[in-house]
Amino acid sequence: FSTPLDMTWWKRVPSMSSWLRNLFDKFLTASGMTSHPSLIPENTDALMMSAIALHHAADLTAAESIFRRILSLSPAHPEATHHLGVLLAQRHDYLLAEPFLRSATVLLGSANPVCFVNLGSTLSAMGRFAEAAEAYRDSIACAPSIEAYFCLGTILLNANQFEEARQNYLRALELRPDFADAYNGLALLENTLDHPQEGIRNAELALSFDPNHHHAHNNLGLALFNMGRIEDAIDHYHLAISRCNDYENAYNNLGIALTDIGHLDQALAAYKTALEIRPDYHDARWSCSLTLLKMGNFKDGWAEYEHRFNRRGGEANRRNFSQPAWKGEDLHGKTILLHAEQGFGDTIQFVRYVSLVEARGGTIYLETHPELERLLCNLLGIGNAMARGALLPAFDVHCSLMSLPHRLETRLETIPADVPYLSAPAEMVAAWGERMRHDRNLRVGLVWSSNVLNKAIYASKSVPLQDLRALGECAGVSFYSLQKGEGCKEIAASDMALIDWSNDLKDFCDTAALIANLDLVISVDTAVAHLAGALGKPVWMLLWYGGDWRWLQARNDSPWYPTMR
Repeated sequence: FSTPLDMTWWKRVPSMSSWLRNLFDKFLTASGMTSHPSLIPENTDALMMSAIALHHAADLTAAESIFRRILSLSPAHPEATHHLGVLLAQRHDYLLAEPFLRSATVLLGSANPVCFVNLGSTLSAMGRFAEAAEAYRDSIACAPSIEAYFCLGTILLNANQFEEARQNYLRALELRPDFADAYNGLALLENTLDHPQEGIRNAELALSFDPNHHHAHNNLGLALFNMGRIEDAIDHYHLAISRCNDYENAYNNLGIALTDIGHLDQALAAYKTALEIRPDYHDARWSCSLTLLKMGNFKDGWAEYEHRFNRRGGEANRRNFSQPAWKGEDLHGKTILLHAEQGFGDTIQFVRYVSLVEARGGTIYLETHPELERLLCNLLGIGNAMARGALLPAFDVHCSLMSLPHRLETRLETIPADVPYLSAPAEMVAAWGERMRHDRNLRVGLVWSSNVLNKAIYASKSVPLQDLRALGECAGVSFYSLQKGEGCKEIAASDMALIDWSNDLKDFCDTAALIANLDLVISVDTAVAHLAGALGKPVWMLLWYGGDWRWLQARNDSPWYPTMR
């Protein structure tokens, strides 16, 4: 627009309805204006109407110019302030939008609660979630609305304030019982809390009101996946993608499900699409790494695995030391701190690399879980292995145990698999042996239950003890419980004969000493299976149909543990 302003622009807007054209004509006549540019004064009301119409027509540049012109004439114009803030937020200029939206909340206040919602959405987009939540609460204080309740519920869900989030979603549904977004929010909440049946119920309610709700299809897929209904989950991931073909999260979830049923090439294609849509999507890179590793493609798999710290929740495992991370170079007498990451089994599996790191010419310290400290002191020496939380010694470089295969360029054929690489102190082994000296049977250790809290993972790594009772009918065999945690409660209800000394197993060093006196360990996929393999003890592992990446696929041996089947 040039000066003087051409007020005939609205006649050339194709999307403007005839009633709005007529209304604008009447407004110009009543204001004493004509369509001749030289005779039109700068009337802020007329300018406001033109700016709003342009804004609705998605001509943001022209609309912004007029909103700013209004504010130059009337700096405290409340609606122009609000609309300009909204326009800037729509353009993702959040830093520029925030002061206008804040001013609008002061100028409009309770007369226009939506300005608080718009401020909250802008703050949320900037990652300032606590401030966003306050803005939504201010909106609700002015006048309860489904938008404010829903947005506040979503902020609280992301902050893991689950009960308050649920209450806000339910309040939104009180105002609008067919609000599909709120049901979808509840579905995501229940999935997060590992309540898949409730997740299914709420996702289905969302879809009953909006069959094309792609987020609801995705969340229904997640709930079905967690119930073990993999094929049904895949169907809903496809439906989510069909409703929104650039839905990167659904592609990632599809890849995970396809990996579970062994369709690894299709899974990689799904991850590739997710990353084409969003190149910085670290969750997809993490998922892709696990599929590549399961395929035995260690070269690409370990490289992608390094993105695990950037995925959702991965930051908690990152160690931010001032010393540099080790990249695999020779140490030349330097001191390196290795630190455990993730679970007990991961630490037991990857501590095998200690000798290879030591061969690079350095002194090694290892920070580990308290439950593994005594066992790993027997590997590295007292003082060189310490429990997490202890005062760390001085060191030059550091590395996570889980990054060692990448740093040392491990390939499938170069896995360091010399066993045993762990052992319990001789005196502890002898003490357990004395307790078992009268048992002349075949001695078999048994683990049937995982201790993970996630129900889906627990189901894939656990079996009811009672289902193993036929083992107890084998003559000449004594079964020793190596079970810890909740699974121990099943012993009393089982009619299987078990020798249960689990109360005396204080840590993994005790367990290792007991295993050293056994002939065989039968275990589900838990840390004890890793421990038995690291001790060089024959171990039979009960593996769920999908199988974790480290067990590869279509084989009954393990390149990590030669004594494992």
